[in-house]
Amino acid sequence: EESSATQTAITASWQAPVSEERDEPETVIRQPDILPLLAMLPGTLVATWNSWSPMEQPADRPPTALPLPEGEEEAPGAGTSRFSIEFLLAPEVPFKSLSGTPDHAHYRDIRDASERHHSAHSMSLYLHARFSKFFLRAGVQYARIHERLRVEITDGYISQVLLDTLSKGFILDPFNTIQSYTLVDTGFSYTYNEFQHRNRNTYTFINIPVAAGYSLQTKKIDLYATAGVSLNIMTRSSGMIIAPDSIHMLLLDDRNISPFKSSSGLQATASMGLAYKIYPKVTFLVEPSFRTHLLSITKKSHPLRQKYTTVGIGVGMRFDF
Repeated sequence: EESSATQTAITASWQAPVSEERDEPETVIRQPDILPLLAMLPGTLVATWNSWSPMEQPADRPPTALPLPEGEEEAPGAGTSRFSIEFLLAPEVPFKSLSGTPDHAHYRDIRDASERHHSAHSMSLYLHARFSKFFLRAGVQYARIHERLRVEITDGYISQVLLDTLSKGFILDPFNTIQSYTLVDTGFSYTYNEFQHRNRNTYTFINIPVAAGYSLQTKKIDLYATAGVSLNIMTRSSGMIIAPDSIHMLLLDDRNISPFKSSSGLQATASMGLAYKIYPKVTFLVEPSFRTHLLSITKKSHPLRQKYTTVGIGVGMRFDF
C-alpha cells in the first residue's frame, strides 16, 4: 500500500508540471496573434473608406457625383447655358436693286447697264450663348462689295445738225479723248470723239448682327438655323458712278458729293449651318448665309434707292469657354 501511495504521489507530482508546461505555451502563442490585428485595424479602415463606391452608399444618402472621364462631355443640351466664340470667313455674291420714280427710269437703266458686281466677302466674330437647343449670338461683321464700272462715252456731231441721240453708248462729257475719227453715212459726215472709262467701285460696311437660333444636336454633329437683324454702317465708298443728269460722274470718295449715307441702316439676316466637333471644345462650322438691306443706302436727295442682297457660304471655327 505504501508503495502504491508513493507511486500515485510521484505520478501526480510528475503530471502537474506537465499540465503547467502545456498551458503556458498556449497563452504565449495567443498574445502575438491579437496585437498585429489591432495594429492593422486603422490602416484597414482607411483603405476601406477610400475604396468605398458611391453605388454602395446607404439608400437614405444621395449618391456622390463623380467627374466625367477626360475627353468625355455631357449629353447634348445638358446644363443651363454654354458660351463660345465663333469666327467665320465668307466669300459672297451681291445682288443690287435700284428703284425710283418713272421720271428716273432712264437713269436707272444707265446705272444698271454700266455697273456689274465683281466680288464680295465678309468676316464675322460672334459671341454664342446656348440654352439647351436654343441659342443667341451677337457680334461684329466686316463686309466689302466690289463692282466694275464700264462707261463708253461718245460725242457725235453732224456737219449741219447736232445729234444728241447718236451715241451707241452714253452721252457724257468726255474726260479724255482716246480716239477721233470720221464716219461717212448716207451722204452725211460725222465726227466722233470717243473713249471708254473703266473703274472699280468698292463699298465697305461694318455690321452689328443679333440673331436667335435653334439647333438639332448629336454627339459630334449639329444642324442649326438662325434669323435676326443687323445694324449696317457704310464706313467707306470709293470709285465713281454716273450722275443723275447722265452727263457727269460722281466721285464716291468725296462724302459731300457721294450719294451714299454714312449713317446706319438695317438688314435682315438668316443662315443655316452645320457644326462638326473636332475636339471637346473646338468645332468646325460651315454656314450658308443671307443678308438683305431693309433701308436704302443712298441719301434722300438721290433719285434712286439702292439696296443689296448678299448670299454667301461661311467657313470658320467655334471655341467653347
